[in-house]
Amino acid sequence: MSNLWSRIVLGLLCLALVCCSLRAEPGAPIDDSAVLAGVIDHYIGAGYAAKKAAPAPLADDAEFMRRVTLDLAGRIPRNSDVRKFLADKSPDKRRQLVGDLLESPHYVNHMTRVWRALLLPQGNNPQVQALAPAMEAWLRKRFNNNAAYDRMVRELLTTNVVQTQAMRQALANGGPVDASGVAFFQANDLKPENLAAATSRLFLGVKLECAQCHDHPFAKWSRKQFWEYAAFFSGVGPQMAGQTSGDDQGFIPAADAAHRHDIKMPGSGAVVQARFLDGKQPAWKEDATTRAELAAWMTAPDNPFFARAAVNRV
Repeated sequence: MSNLWSRIVLGLLCLALVCCSLRAEPGAPIDDSAVLAGVIDHYIGAGYAAKKAAPAPLADDAEFMRRVTLDLAGRIPRNSDVRKFLADKSPDKRRQLVGDLLESPHYVNHMTRVWRALLLPQGNNPQVQALAPAMEAWLRKRFNNNAAYDRMVRELLTTNVVQTQAMRQALANGGPVDASGVAFFQANDLKPENLAAATSRLFLGVKLECAQCHDHPFAKWSRKQFWEYAAFFSGVGPQMAGQTSGDDQGFIPAADAAHRHDIKMPGSGAVVQARFLDGKQPAWKEDATTRAELAAWMTAPDNPFFARAAVNRV
């Protein structure tokens, strides 16, 4: 993708993330989706003009229906629905189709599956397998409620990882567990370095793993930067011996020193303080946890990493 188109797409995502803040003139009827569509059309038109390029031909109705159904529902459309759509002469039938798909349970199911696969890679960790339904329920609730992407990421990063007594008993007895994002932390073994690698890759589009043991050979990231970022998760870890109860039945509950923001770099003994990937250090607030500070920075409208990563995934 050219630099121009990268900037255009990045701008469109930023607009989508803040579309709820768009407002018309006082007293005028407002439809945020229509306002946003107009802004997007403007940027797309400007991009074509700058490139002196012509857009590709418009997809026909059959192509459009197949593509949008795969994108939003994760399946091809049913034959009967295709026939009905092709026979429809309404001028806004494409807009209506998109709206119907977004309101359907197929969209929620599809997005839940997609994000479960992103957050919980395949593995044989029995604790993660037991908590996976709770992760799915957590995701499903947010897609059902049409939660904004930045809000969903903030809520995941600030999940209460300390399992309640009820959750421990449910896990031990094989019963259902309430909706929770804790499986994401367990899938990363409750290790700050694993959580740093996973969150930077998923939400910032930055692969920091190579900098865990040495300065990155092909990028600007240093080993110190990796561990400064990992320090945001330094409070997360497994409970130590004597902290667990007999109800755990082999499951390792998490501990969370919520306001800790330093970490020791393995092999060197050096202790580093949490620092954002843009090089800035947080202005620590007494009432904000370390992970909450990271979540606020990560999802801020002016954070280019966050928007770019989402665009590339789309």
